[in-house]
Amino acid sequence: MTGLRAVNLEDDGVKEVLNGSLFDDLKQKSEMKACILSSNTQSLLAIINQSNISFLKMRKSIKCFVSSLDEEFDPVEHADINFIETTGLHL
Repeated sequence: MTGLRAVNLEDDGVKEVLNGSLFDDLKQKSEMKACILSSNTQSLLAIINQSNISFLKMRKSIKCFVSSLDEEFDPVEHADINFIETTGLHL
């Protein structure tokens, strides 16, 4: 194996090289499904997006938001918030 390569399935050249059924099969298998964010996550993103804040303030905002949730924080149940928290705190 020479390494992994990314193929842009929206590229016209790729569409021309691949035959119709192979192209359709690759596109279907690699399609990412839309993710619906929870209302808590949408609120957190609004807080982050509405402020022009530093990394330190962003991290503090995330920590305060997560600790202020009405329900117990479960990283699996709240995977969308967990992703933002993990990404934001470990930049």
